[in-house]
Amino acid sequence: MAKAQTRNRRISKTQKENLGRTLKHRSIERASSRLFGYEKLEDRKLLASWTTLNNAPPESLGTMLLQTDGTVLAHGSSVSKTWYRLTPDANGSYVNGIWSSVASMTETRLYYGSNVLPDGRTLVLGGEYGSAGGWTNTGEIYNPQTNVWTAMASFPEAEFGDGQTILLPDGKIFAGDLASIKCYLYNPATNSWSAAGSKLHGDRNNEETWTLLPDGDVLSYDIFASVDTGIPQAQRYDFATGNWTDAGILPELLSSPSIGFEIGAALRLPNGRIFQIGGNSNTALYNPTTNTWEAGPDIPGGHGGDDTPAALMPNGHVVFTADIPLFNPPTRMFEFDSVANTISDITSSLPTALQNQMSSIPAYQGRMLMLPTGEMMFSPSGFSGNAAYVYKADGGPADAARPTISSITPITGNLYTITGTQLTGQSAGASYGEDAEMDTNYPIVQLTATDGSNKVYYARSYDWTPGVATGGAIVTSKFELPTSVPQGAYE
Repeated sequence: MAKAQTRNRRISKTQKENLGRTLKHRSIERASSRLFGYEKLEDRKLLASWTTLNNAPPESLGTMLLQTDGTVLAHGSSVSKTWYRLTPDANGSYVNGIWSSVASMTETRLYYGSNVLPDGRTLVLGGEYGSAGGWTNTGEIYNPQTNVWTAMASFPEAEFGDGQTILLPDGKIFAGDLASIKCYLYNPATNSWSAAGSKLHGDRNNEETWTLLPDGDVLSYDIFASVDTGIPQAQRYDFATGNWTDAGILPELLSSPSIGFEIGAALRLPNGRIFQIGGNSNTALYNPTTNTWEAGPDIPGGHGGDDTPAALMPNGHVVFTADIPLFNPPTRMFEFDSVANTISDITSSLPTALQNQMSSIPAYQGRMLMLPTGEMMFSPSGFSGNAAYVYKADGGPADAARPTISSITPITGNLYTITGTQLTGQSAGASYGEDAEMDTNYPIVQLTATDGSNKVYYARSYDWTPGVATGGAIVTSKFELPTSVPQGAYE
């Protein structure tokens, strides 16, 4: 279902042993002989809060993507080629961060696939609207080190549009053809595409939300096949074999023609299950171990996730928005507690200005992004109003979910290799639907000065091992310290 380019208009279409052990930079000299030590950080009690960014974005924001150096790359509103960068302040605060402009894309785009690659570059593919034409199959890759966008090989089919993309453990991008059951793999190293296994059940890829599983498989709810057969079903892409396999029957349908075949976000929970938000008021929970589904709680008030953002907070709760399908305000903010198995309306806890804005816009205009601080950044509208917010939930992650660092090895100059477990996190962080991807399952290296100044510096991570909830598997990443880091001791 194509969404409006302007407000109120619709167009139909068919880190702590994580940095749990801290890395302490004992003597930061500009040499490869630097030494690192580790100590356990104390736990800190966090209280839930919503805070407006003190420096508003230059304009209303669309998709936001966390860069591996800790900055945020944010797309301009509506059909745009403009991008901005949010840099946290000297103490690591995004609320007090500073905005700057970066290079613009060659083409304007709206609703597209997007992924941060293991080499640190950012890929943008397709666009439902844009200067390259509707449903374009073109794409571009941004290099943050050179501040340059470069054309990538076009998607093999005539259209890609707002199709879904996801990063696999081998570093390739998995993408689906919205008009058919065909799927393809993009290799960033060779800038080339190759065929992958086709979907089962005659289910074309359009409108789907894909979720990465710990074994590298990709979970997908069959929107169109479920409607055609009346049987709510799912399938998963087997990363090892390159084929799709059945992934069980759901208790209820999660979408329908009356709501434009739309569906909401999906995220892996701390207990290992996948929480899938329906385009209607239904939700469902998938158990990857048993390959079975169970019904989740209904979204209150007749609201649904017809293309709506969601984020998994460190405490394991999912925060998401929903509206009245199809694309009707008011938009409300909800919280899913996976332990209590409840969904609560938390709109009243939002700042009054945000409540007022959400009351008159559909939910699809919003975007969420998880930050290295454990906070969630929320842009409520891609088309009007340039305020953005940061949400801090109460509580923190379970100790078992934290990364561990076993070694930090100098390479040369400012370059190091970090080795450990669970460096890529327990989930993708945030989700939306097929129109936007903003996964943050990659390592971020943050250094905080221990001299009382609390100065914060971010290294640039790259060549990390992709994955999610990798358990005891040993994984690595390289990182580069910024030259601005002064000699001193750091956590």
